[in-house]
Amino acid sequence: MLIGIALWVGWSLYYGVGEHYWIFKNRALSTRGRTEAEARRIMGKPPKFVLTPEDIKDGSVNDPWQSMNFRPIPTHPVRKRVLLYDSAWSAAYLFIGEDGRVEHVVTAGT
Repeated sequence: MLIGIALWVGWSLYYGVGEHYWIFKNRALSTRGRTEAEARRIMGKPPKFVLTPEDIKDGSVNDPWQSMNFRPIPTHPVRKRVLLYDSAWSAAYLFIGEDGRVEHVVTAGT
């Protein structure tokens, strides 16, 4: 009985967290080339942080949540703004270009 419960809990955690990560990552990657409004709709919630080039002039795009230790830290230049999303143990950085479309997406984890 205890072995069955342990297997069920392990299976649930593995597929619950793992599946959630892949859904989040695929959702973020599917925003590439879309307008900012479409990207926000696809992500399904407001971004945790929105940064402009002025916001990160002396730092990194990762500064708002440095304590979370998301890796890799994106080095793509911020032209208009970057939308930062998080979900459990993962993050997505959506870089918005001058034309108002998502030009680059980076997903990261802890």
